[in-house]
Amino acid sequence: MGAPPPKPPEPKGPTRKLYDYIAVCQIFASQPPVQVMESIAESLGDNDPPLTGASTVIGGFHLLVELGGDDREALNGYVAGLSDVPGVERVEAGFAAPGTASS
Repeated sequence: MGAPPPKPPEPKGPTRKLYDYIAVCQIFASQPPVQVMESIAESLGDNDPPLTGASTVIGGFHLLVELGGDDREALNGYVAGLSDVPGVERVEAGFAAPGTASS
C-alpha cells in the first residue's frame, strides 16, 4: 500500500490579483491539451506566481495560460521555458504591466 497518486492540477480561471507584470500566453499543443496543461503546471510547480491561470479553449489555439510576477526578467524566463514543456508546439505571448498605464 503506497501513497495515493498525486492529484492532477486543477484548471484555473483568470486571476484577480495584479502583479507588476503579467503574460498571457497562447499555447499550441501537439498532445492532448489537458495533458499539456498538467505538464505546464508541473514544470512551474503549480505556484502562484508564476502560474496564475490556465484554461483549455475552443479556437485557433489549445490553451490560454496566464503567468504573473513582480520581476519582468524572471517572467520572461518562465514564458521562454514554456517551449521546453513536453507537448508544447508553439507559444505566443503578450505582456502587460497593470497599473502602470497613465490615466
